[in-house]
Amino acid sequence: MNVLKLILLTEGGKMTKTSSYFVFEQHEKHRNGKLIDCYRDKNDTISYTVSKKKTELTISICNDSLTSSEELTFSLEGVPRLKEANYIVDEDFERHNHVDYPKTMSKLDFTNYEITGNRIYITVPAMSIIILRLEV
Repeated sequence: MNVLKLILLTEGGKMTKTSSYFVFEQHEKHRNGKLIDCYRDKNDTISYTVSKKKTELTISICNDSLTSSEELTFSLEGVPRLKEANYIVDEDFERHNHVDYPKTMSKLDFTNYEITGNRIYITVPAMSIIILRLEV
């Protein structure tokens, strides 16, 4: 709870959620899960983490490229059923929420994926953070 207080901007009676707030909210889905896989190569713009809680799989993906989208494929054991897909993205890496414009950035529904059998094909936009929650 204290972490979320640090990423809320306040001014007088106004309050807004920063983009960091939404990232913490997304990644909370990993809490108490078992790490299945993670990836980061220092020469790559993609990083991801996969965790599992009971029959729920959470995949978080970050593309820190300023210009390029990336194609990813995940092969799973069994056929997944999507429970949630959202992302934070913006074409301007300097854009942010502020008390005077609190809804510049927020979580959006993510639809740029395809599930075929036990595979998930994902196009990860530049400057985005994606969360997929699946029932497996």
